[in-house]
Amino acid sequence: MADTTLLASTERLIINLNTPAPPPEPGTDAQLIHVSDIGAGFYLAYEQLRNIAEYREHHLLLRGAIARYLSRYVQIDNPEPYAQDLIVELTQAGYLANDSITRGTANQIDQLALQISHILAQSIQYADSLTVTNWLRQYMAVNIEATLAPDSRTPAVMQFAYEHYLISIDQTATTSDIADHIYRVALTCAIQRTIFKSDITTTRYYLIRTALRQPVPTQAQTLVQLCQLIDEYYQHPLTNKLSNLINRYGAPMRILYRLVLETTAVVNLLSNRQSTLSKVKMICAEAYAHNQKQISTRIIRSILFILITKTLIGIAIEVPYDIAIYGHILWNPLIINILFPPLYMATLSLTITPPSDRNTEVISSYIDRQLYAGPIEALRYAPRKRRFTPGLSASFNTIYAIGFIGSLSLMVWTLYQLGFNTINGGIFFFFFSAVSFLAWRIRRTSAELQILDRNQGLVQGLIDFLSAPFIAIGHWISDRYSRANLVTLILDLAIELPFKTVIRLARQWLRFLRDKQDEL
Repeated sequence: MADTTLLASTERLIINLNTPAPPPEPGTDAQLIHVSDIGAGFYLAYEQLRNIAEYREHHLLLRGAIARYLSRYVQIDNPEPYAQDLIVELTQAGYLANDSITRGTANQIDQLALQISHILAQSIQYADSLTVTNWLRQYMAVNIEATLAPDSRTPAVMQFAYEHYLISIDQTATTSDIADHIYRVALTCAIQRTIFKSDITTTRYYLIRTALRQPVPTQAQTLVQLCQLIDEYYQHPLTNKLSNLINRYGAPMRILYRLVLETTAVVNLLSNRQSTLSKVKMICAEAYAHNQKQISTRIIRSILFILITKTLIGIAIEVPYDIAIYGHILWNPLIINILFPPLYMATLSLTITPPSDRNTEVISSYIDRQLYAGPIEALRYAPRKRRFTPGLSASFNTIYAIGFIGSLSLMVWTLYQLGFNTINGGIFFFFFSAVSFLAWRIRRTSAELQILDRNQGLVQGLIDFLSAPFIAIGHWISDRYSRANLVTLILDLAIELPFKTVIRLARQWLRFLRDKQDEL
């Protein structure tokens, strides 16, 4: 084993991980906020139901709950103190432990709202008011999450990953002539999307903090320009190309991220090459097991998501249509529509296997070269070049197009033979496409810790070929659904808004009564 010689980026990672935590607030600011259990059961149950319907990444759930609160109760341009009420809701919903947040932290959140209102007043002269308000509300949500649940290790790894890929990716092979600052924005978006599963809100927050630290009103124009650049490049073809490349070699960075998060004395560990690489192999084994468990959880969540959505759509559309047109319910299509998508999703768990020991050895080798200097040349990433003759490329495209049309035609013919009409056939097609995309996405999740190419059998290749059109359509449906999730909209309007309003009024009434008692 070679001596431990840290790369410059590794030294900066250790420095960032060594940053001391801020001291606790003095005096009354250190008093903990206690939350009564009024409505706690409803809050907890509702959040579980909504999270299933929204199908959001687990690490984004707290941020999502904060964002919903801000959009409903906080005026960005004229904020009033709200932090304690927000903390009460998040505690009752199970996102925060009771008696874990201080009044000083609540005061910080209220001060942030005032700062954002001043930035908004300056920013609206450079962009549309609604757009700027949305940017700043999202920035507030992530900032509040970082205040309530501070995490110094993740930003440190984010910075390390950026430095590593900036040096290691062959830029000339991934892009033509492009401005350096635009390439850096696209690279950051690709890293955030691929390694850290960040949505555009989290990515925007990280880039703002990296570029501007704590933005102030005098930086309003720069802030607007940066947000516009992120919106343009988060899903840009250049970002997608970089994302594919990073994802192909992303397993070592994901394992390193887990190592940093899960190791108590990580700074001491990283200073010892042999101990680090031994720990990497242990983390790999734990990560494989955790990934399998997480995939099973995702499949269960997907099944529940499908059942909830399908039941609502069936009650709202399919059953009334059958009764209105036929005078009775067409049970066969209805039962198939309800049972087939979840069963199809459930079979996925039988096809997913953990990576091999050889995969662990390769990951360890990559992390060695990511962290330490040595005789082996530095890592270099470049897209694979697949060269096809014009004739062969045209032939492949023709076969793919025929398969695309053939799969859709086979689906229509099968549904017709089973007695489906236009409505329940369209619903089946919708859900089969959505489930195919969810299954494809879960399979990609299973491959996130895989750096060696998997051997694909003939049967699996045929299944992938026939399911390609439904995955593509499901991707389109998922994108539109995430923008306008009708199920969560119904839940918000029919359940969350009225019930939470009643509970908030009840809390305010009890506070009023306590104040009156104190006056006696």
